This record gives sequence, structure tokens and C-alpha cells, in this order.
Amino acid sequence: MTDIYLRESLAARIKTRINSMPYVLLLVTTITWAGHVVIAKGIAGSIPPVSLAFWRSFFACLILLPLGWPRLRRDWPVIRRSLPILILISAPAVALFNTFLYLAVQTTTAINVSLISTTMPAVIIILSRLILRHRIGSHQVAGLLLSFTGALLVIVRGDWHTLAGLVFVRGDLWMVAAVSSTALYSVLLHYRPPIHALSLTLMMFIIGVLLLLPPYLWEWFRGAGFEVTPAVAASIAYIALFPSVIAYFCWNRGIQLVGASRAGLLMHFVPVFVAILAYLFLGEVLHWYHPVGLVLILAGVFMFNRRRMAESAPGDSGA
Repeated sequence: MTDIYLRESLAARIKTRINSMPYVLLLVTTITWAGHVVIAKGIAGSIPPVSLAFWRSFFACLILLPLGWPRLRRDWPVIRRSLPILILISAPAVALFNTFLYLAVQTTTAINVSLISTTMPAVIIILSRLILRHRIGSHQVAGLLLSFTGALLVIVRGDWHTLAGLVFVRGDLWMVAAVSSTALYSVLLHYRPPIHALSLTLMMFIIGVLLLLPPYLWEWFRGAGFEVTPAVAASIAYIALFPSVIAYFCWNRGIQLVGASRAGLLMHFVPVFVAILAYLFLGEVLHWYHPVGLVLILAGVFMFNRRRMAESAPGDSGA
């Protein structure tokens, strides 16, 4: 009895700790997704897009199964009743977003991927308005624009003339589809069934694998195979663990705690974290626009959260 009590007490303390730092969870997500974009672009020519999406989801399932299976069995009656909404959440989150992103990096540049990604908070807010009927105040619009400016400053490297020289290609349309998929999934999490976070994340990847299996087999039968080099294996391992298991768990919980609109705004940190990762691991130089962009993003996030949205209490805050 004492051991059971200690385990339950420890679990309760951990849960309380997690609930007290939703923005840390969301920042962890943006850091891992920043690395995800860099790696996806780096191996774009080594593995077909659907194959990468499928094996990412497959290995994420294997990682989650030992931890999530007991919870999933316990939640199964609720899961069975909630399969339609779980499929609606999982399809854009796992199957569509990942495939669209990997298709995008086949033909577009990293700067275009980053630029289009900065529209995600705005798309989340628009979908929240259309689907959930949430309103947004003028101070939140100002905060969104301020953080967007900070992210854009980092992407164009302090030179606004870069925007005039951008060339958009087919991959950019895939990136628009990827952003729209993530935004839709983030808003649909409002309707998530009352199951444990591990059960939700595991079910998302199980459904994602099942949805990706037919296009993966089609891609494979067309002869679009790939060589399992050390670089490809390491990249799949990273993508399966960090941007998949860890990031989705943190993102799902963060949205449950603060809402999709507030969570989405933190996506503007992705280009800043890309720059920091490049500085730490690739030896790239940090410039004046990196700290300035970070300050603008932080100021925008602060302004956006200065007052709670009037309609957030019943669902958007997710507390």
C-alpha cells in the first residue's frame, strides 16, 4: 500500500508540475520542430516523402507502446466511442502534415518553409473563429503582428529586400497545406475525448500509420525505395522520438492548458531556434537581428496574453 501511495503521490506531483508550465511544454515543441525542419530538408533527396512520414509514425508507435498501452487499454471504451473525432484529429496531425512537409522540402527552400510557417498562428486564430466561434481582441491582433514581425526579421536576416527576391515554387503550396493541416489539428484538439495524454498520442500515431500505409505501399510499388544509410537511420530515429513522441505530447497538453490561439503564437519562435541550433551545431554566426527578433516575439506573446480572451474559459484555455 505504501508503494502504491508513493507512486500515486509522485504521479500527482509530476502532473501538477507539468500543468504549471504550459509554455515550457510549447517551447519544447518549437525547439524540436525547428530541428525537424532542418533534418527534413537535409535528407529530402535520400528518402521519399511518404516513406519518411510512414516510418516516422511507425517507430513513434513502437516508442510509445510500452508506456501508452496500459493507458490505452483502460481508455478503450471511450476511444471506441470517439473514433470519428480521433480520426479527424489524427489525419491532419500525423498523416497529412508530415507528408505535406516532406513533399514541400523536396522542391522549396528552407527560407520559404520558415516564411510560410510563420502564418500558422494566424491560420489557427482564423480556424478558431470559424470552428469554435472564438473572438480576438485588438491587443491580440497587435501581439500577433508584433511576434510575426520578429519572426520575419530573423527569416530575412535583417534585410527586408530579401522578400522581393523570393521565388515561390510548387513546394510552397505543399507547405501551405502542411501549415493548414497543423492549424486544423490544433483547433480540433478542442474536441479531444477525455482520455489520458499517452492514450491520445499513441492513438494518433496508430491511426496515422493506418492512414499512411496505402500511399506508402503505392509509393513502394512504384519503385520509390531508399537506402538505409547511417544518416537516414539517425534522422528517422530523431524524427520519431523528438518531433513526434515528445513534441506531440507537449503540444497536445500545452493546447489543452492554454488554448490553440495562444499556443500557435509560439510557432514564431521556430526560426529563432533554427538560428540558435545552427550556431551551436553548424558554427553559423549570430547577428543583430536574432536578439531583436527574439525580443519582438517575446513582446508580441506578452501583448497577446495580456488579457484573457472572453470566450476562452469553457474550452480554449483547457485548464
